[in-house]
Amino acid sequence: MSDANDTAEAGWKEQSPLVWVLVPIGACMLLGFMLLAAGAIVGGPDEDTDARGLTDVATTTRRPDEVLAAFEDADLSPPNPRDTTEGNCDGVDFLCSKWVTTDILTIVVWDTPEAADRWADGPLSATVIDPHTTVHFQEGGTTPDYDRAAYEAVIARLNGEG
Repeated sequence: MSDANDTAEAGWKEQSPLVWVLVPIGACMLLGFMLLAAGAIVGGPDEDTDARGLTDVATTTRRPDEVLAAFEDADLSPPNPRDTTEGNCDGVDFLCSKWVTTDILTIVVWDTPEAADRWADGPLSATVIDPHTTVHFQEGGTTPDYDRAAYEAVIARLNGEG
């Protein structure tokens, strides 16, 4: 009887690496399908959220090019617009997806409304244009002269205030 047990045990040991890989994968797939079904029954995420549960920025946000176009429509073209997303939005503290800098102001698209509000409440006195987009003015010694009130009037119109 020990020969039969030894043979069965040897056969199991030969297959165990494959079993130890496939069984957990199968269990994870089953769990994933169950969670997917539960989400479908409960209703899943809202239409305006992405897979992470964050608000879909693409459907609820003014893009920087739209903000720049609004300034241009008012004969206010901020000089030297450039995409500075890389280097600004890749830090842990900055949950943003787009960062456009000009010589006068900066337009930032944030991943969450909370991140936009935190930035607006910070030391730069940024203005929230919509739940995800902020504008803050440059205040350095190299900032060219500009009519800040005229820019702020455009921002107010974007916010439906004028």
